[in-house]
Amino acid sequence: MTNVAVLGVSGRMGRCLVRAIRESSDFVLTGALASPSSAALGRDAGEIAQTGPVAVEVTAKRDLALANAGIAIDFTLPEAVPENLAAVERAGIPWVIGITGLDAARNAQIRRASERLPVLVAPNMSLAVNLLFGLAG
Repeated sequence: MTNVAVLGVSGRMGRCLVRAIRESSDFVLTGALASPSSAALGRDAGEIAQTGPVAVEVTAKRDLALANAGIAIDFTLPEAVPENLAAVERAGIPWVIGITGLDAARNAQIRRASERLPVLVAPNMSLAVNLLFGLAG
């Protein structure tokens, strides 16, 4: 089993990830991050995703969310990239990024990070869009 931290757990994709992780026999949710202003803070991540309790409290503290994770899946905002990167590097775990709207500077930060840790950037995870990317390429 792989321990997963979801960064951006209170958003649409974050909630979908919690549901998918809960249904999987290969993954277990061990961390859930939301912004410091989120109404989800202190609540159970499973309740946020409407799947029932999963015994993982939503936090705004990156290091706490990543403490037991073997991988971080990031669906936060472009502005969060520098702090998320620093926390993922401290944790020494792979980083999956599904953030849209990354500018050149943040993409360069992520590229440099990929020299030090495994990084997968997929700003659009829909099958149709990725098929279109493949056909256009």
